[in-house]
Amino acid sequence: MKVISSKFNSRYRYWKDLLDARGLKKSEDFLIIGRKLVPEFLTRHPECIREILVNEPSQIEGLPLASAAQAYLLERTLFKQIDVFGTNFPIAIGRQSPLEKWDAKLPPVGLEVFSALGDPSNLGALLRCCEAFAVSKVILLEESAHPFHPKAVRASAGSCYRVQLEWGPSIHQDLGAAFALDQSGQSLADFEWPLNGRLLFGEEGAGLPSNKKTQTLLRIPMQQSLESLNAVSAASIALFHYRLQHP
Repeated sequence: MKVISSKFNSRYRYWKDLLDARGLKKSEDFLIIGRKLVPEFLTRHPECIREILVNEPSQIEGLPLASAAQAYLLERTLFKQIDVFGTNFPIAIGRQSPLEKWDAKLPPVGLEVFSALGDPSNLGALLRCCEAFAVSKVILLEESAHPFHPKAVRASAGSCYRVQLEWGPSIHQDLGAAFALDQSGQSLADFEWPLNGRLLFGEEGAGLPSNKKTQTLLRIPMQQSLESLNAVSAASIALFHYRLQHP
């Protein structure tokens, strides 16, 4: 176990950079933080684990460590700077799953999702829904948060590593035909989903651009006293409705 006690250590500075999107885009790694999440990754995805960070030697005991993982003992203050959720539990450094660039020329296979969600927690929750309802692919638009941001990893409960992800263009560019949720659209109650298609989720607050004329708008039936649901609640309803028709 290697010991790190200086904030100027290059490995420590590297791990801190993984706390934001800019650092993640420059790296192939990501942080896994959580008392349930770390053991789950160590068990289900040992091939992606590169390093383990602890703040006391005894924390390593009982963990199903990957054989190739290097353990580091960090001084407590340094560990807290990376342990942004205050878990006081070992932190794993994993290898990001590779993301290809979306090919707009290919037709959809099954239900694919466009996401422009900029909040990493919301994106993570959406990815969890996508795994639950077997979405074939999630295309992350330029406005989207990074899928391996610590908050996204945590909210996704690891789905960020298991759902097929691709980088897409801006939501303001031509995305082709897609479905989108809007209260002015056709009710889901009498809508029949095609087997193959794409569902677009716009930015929080901003919603859908006004120039999206290739979209088919769908409405979730609800009380008129509510204007809308949050993006993840709406996504779970729409994805469940699709899966009911295409088990």
